[in-house]
Amino acid sequence: MKYKLKEDQNNILFHLSEEDISFFQKETGKTREEIQLLYTDSLLFFNAIEDYGFFREGTRQERDEILRQIRDREFDNDPENFKEGLDYTRQNHKYGDYLNSRPLKSIKKMKLFKVKNEYIGIGLKKFRKTSEYSELVSLYNSSLYKRAGFALLLEAVDMGGKYLECMAIDGNDILKGLYISIGFKIYKTITNKKTNITYYFMKHKDVKD
Repeated sequence: MKYKLKEDQNNILFHLSEEDISFFQKETGKTREEIQLLYTDSLLFFNAIEDYGFFREGTRQERDEILRQIRDREFDNDPENFKEGLDYTRQNHKYGDYLNSRPLKSIKKMKLFKVKNEYIGIGLKKFRKTSEYSELVSLYNSSLYKRAGFALLLEAVDMGGKYLECMAIDGNDILKGLYISIGFKIYKTITNKKTNITYYFMKHKDVKD
């Protein structure tokens, strides 16, 4: 699968941290500009994982098993396991505040895609206007593999994810940038001035108005 991204060489894909860029420079011998060009032009995601070591924190065997599950769509669909991973991520991840708590009753009504034996998951719930399972919710990743959540997100979009909501807290809109980079656009924005939280309602560019 090939995912076209914003062709803007001054806008490094936000999911490449400064640590990632330095790592890629060291491993590949490419300049910073070459890395920018590569990742802002297009991303063959799974090939990039193989070539540039996205999952460098864990073992290769564990990494390959996660990729296999995502590619083959062999997910853990158990609601309790999904909630366990979601709750853990909310409490322990640096971006845990960006995740909404969900009761088990609500999770049971969703289509669930969770990597087995890892806290990596995403759900699809019915979109209120269409009653189709097309709204992406609860993307989380508390595993050793930092890019696995992004790989799962791309697969979930391919499985029907067309709508989503995300938030910016105190002006940090990293999630908005993530979704824009894979083809989502904002159709509604709400800002709570008391909490300084902005909510973005987004749909995929392929959705007809």
